[in-house]
Amino acid sequence: MPKSICRRSVLMTLLAAGLPRIAGAQVPLPALEIGVLPNINSRLLLAQYQPLRAYLSAQIQRQVQISTAPSWKTFHQRTLGLDYDIVVTASHLARVAQIDQGFIPLVSCQ
Repeated sequence: MPKSICRRSVLMTLLAAGLPRIAGAQVPLPALEIGVLPNINSRLLLAQYQPLRAYLSAQIQRQVQISTAPSWKTFHQRTLGLDYDIVVTASHLARVAQIDQGFIPLVSCQ
C-alpha cells in the first residue's frame, strides 16, 4: 500500500464481517454497503470514496454503496448494529468492533 494513503489525518482501518461469495449467483445480490467514519463533510467524504466504489463494483460485479452517519456516535452504533458490510473507521473504534462484534481487520495504516 502506498505510504501516501497511510498518511491521512485520521488513521483508518478497513474491517469486514466477511464478503459473501458472488460466483455463480443467480439472484441479484443487494448492494455491498461500505460505512465510512464521518470525519469530514459528507459530500466530500462520498466524493473521496467514489473511485473505491467504482473499482469494487467493477471487480465484484455487484452494486457498491458508500454510506456514513451524521455523527461518530451514530456511525459507531450502526457499525456495532451490523448495518454495514465493510467499515472504514478509526483504529480505536475498529478495535471495539473487533472485540464486540467479531469484525476482522483487513487493512491498517501505521
